[in-house]
Amino acid sequence: MNQGTATFDSPAISGGIYQVNFKPVLDRILVHEDPVPELKVIGHGLVASQHYTRDRSYIGTVVAVGDGVPMAGVIMPMPYKVGDRVRLDQFGGEPWYRRPEDEFSGDKRLPKFWIYRVADTQGKELA
Repeated sequence: MNQGTATFDSPAISGGIYQVNFKPVLDRILVHEDPVPELKVIGHGLVASQHYTRDRSYIGTVVAVGDGVPMAGVIMPMPYKVGDRVRLDQFGGEPWYRRPEDEFSGDKRLPKFWIYRVADTQGKELA
C-alpha cells in the first residue's frame, strides 16, 4: 500500500471498492475507524459487548500519516506508520469524507475515516 492510498471493500459504492488518495499535513493522521461491534444478547439478557453505548469505535487503522510533529522549530518523526492500529480519544478528530456528497448521504455502509492530530491519540496497539 502506498503512503496515503488505501482500498476498502464497501457495499455502498458501485463495484464495492472505496479508494482513498490523501496525505495529511504535519502531525495529522488519517484513520479508518473499526466498526462498532454488534450487540449480542446472551443468557439472562446479558449484553456481550462493552461498546453498547457508543455510536462510534475508538480503535482504528492508520491509512495515511503527515510529515512529522513540529516541536521547538524542529519536525520530529511521526510515531505512527501506515497500518498501525491506534486508540483514539473520544472527543478528538474530524470526520473525513472522500467526496463532499458522502458527508450528507446518510449511508452508514460507507467506511468511516477521521483525521486526528497525534496529540489526540492514546497510543498504538502492539503486536
